[in-house]
Amino acid sequence: MKQVVVLTLLSFFLFWSCSSSKPAQESEAEEVIPKPGWVTSRPMRKDFYIGIAVVNKNHFPGTYAEEARKLALQDMASEIDVDIESTSMLFTFENNQGGFRDEYRSYARMTTNKQLRRFELEDIYETDEKYWVYYSLSKAVYQKDKNERMEKALSNSKQFVTEAQELKKKSRYRDAFVQYMRALRAVEEFAGEPLRTEYNGSEVFWGNALPAEINGFAASLQFDNAGSQREVLWGLAPQNEAVTAVLRDVNGNTVAGIPVRITYSEGFIRPRISLTNVRGEVTANLTKIREKKEQQKLTFTVDLLEMFNAAEGEPADNFMEELIERISAPRKERSLHVQAPRIMVQYTAQLPRGVIADQSPEQAAVERLNKLGFRVVTNESTADLVFDVRVSAKLLEPMADMHRCDITVNLVVKELRRGETLYNETLPNIRGVQLSDAAAAQNGIYKTADELNEVAVPRFYRSLLK
Repeated sequence: MKQVVVLTLLSFFLFWSCSSSKPAQESEAEEVIPKPGWVTSRPMRKDFYIGIAVVNKNHFPGTYAEEARKLALQDMASEIDVDIESTSMLFTFENNQGGFRDEYRSYARMTTNKQLRRFELEDIYETDEKYWVYYSLSKAVYQKDKNERMEKALSNSKQFVTEAQELKKKSRYRDAFVQYMRALRAVEEFAGEPLRTEYNGSEVFWGNALPAEINGFAASLQFDNAGSQREVLWGLAPQNEAVTAVLRDVNGNTVAGIPVRITYSEGFIRPRISLTNVRGEVTANLTKIREKKEQQKLTFTVDLLEMFNAAEGEPADNFMEELIERISAPRKERSLHVQAPRIMVQYTAQLPRGVIADQSPEQAAVERLNKLGFRVVTNESTADLVFDVRVSAKLLEPMADMHRCDITVNLVVKELRRGETLYNETLPNIRGVQLSDAAAAQNGIYKTADELNEVAVPRFYRSLLK
């Protein structure tokens, strides 16, 4: 009886196992979908741009479809050629100031990607781990859409130029500049295109005409011819800290409210950007000249980018910035002739009775100042600085038959024109040791000369150029 029960149960489990595995196998077979041909081999379609992308679902859970779409459109944009015509705005700026074709191609592809429309979804394929998407866009449809956008951009650009010309007639130069920059931005996307159009009754290539129009307007404003080069001394603030340039129009009238960028050949200067005042003036405030280079310069340049950004309320994109920087904005250089300060050394010494004053500290200071580039003079009337060295000596009690003398040095440097103290230092406890008081004092004086030559004078020099 037990054998019958066991055999019956065994038969039941075998039947259940076989019957349950069959649907699983059939389900698995139904889930395996063969890959479409476009997944393994990119289609070649003469009249269409195509974009194909694949993403890992695990990397973008919940957003993999959108990520694949973005990548597919980037792929499509990379198929669209970026041509640069010889009659284009880009070519005009390249001839004037060097090329930036690579920057334009990168910008154009990015812009094309943003402007893609009317593309169609061809197919989707996915597995548990990956997701593929395939888009297409008719080349004829794309070109028609591009031409429509180009015509609209040209119309806007020409309107901005008309407005700029009217503003110029009213001497509203800042507003006119802004409208010219907007005219440039309107056709920025098509910088590599010839942009053939009608303008003032003639057919022109707007890519050439617009830069010429803007450069012509910029040339109508000029900075005054400055006087002779400015004489300044390194290490000191100039006698007149302000260096000024004046902006005028073709009629000689001063132009107010224009931002001017100020640059200094040797580094930073304040203010970096300043507006011309009601007299058309813009001023660079020179502080201490720290560089010893003999010929230096300040440059004043009308800042078209600053005007554009201020009017738009946001910075221009990188490519627009490149275009604006290639416009020949009004600029003026002011030369600085930099010389070393003239310095006179004064030396006084208070020594113990019977000790003969030694001039070696003065000689050491003069020698080191000369090596550091100062112009050492002997007459205060011709000096810019006075280097005052005051030495005092004090004899100490002998120790172990050796005589000792303590030297204290007070070092003060004054600028004569302003009456200001530029440097003040005390060098204490320079000790001379010898077999007599006189020899100990003289030993201390020699050490003082070394201290001035090796430490004190270089330290003053570094502070002057700090």
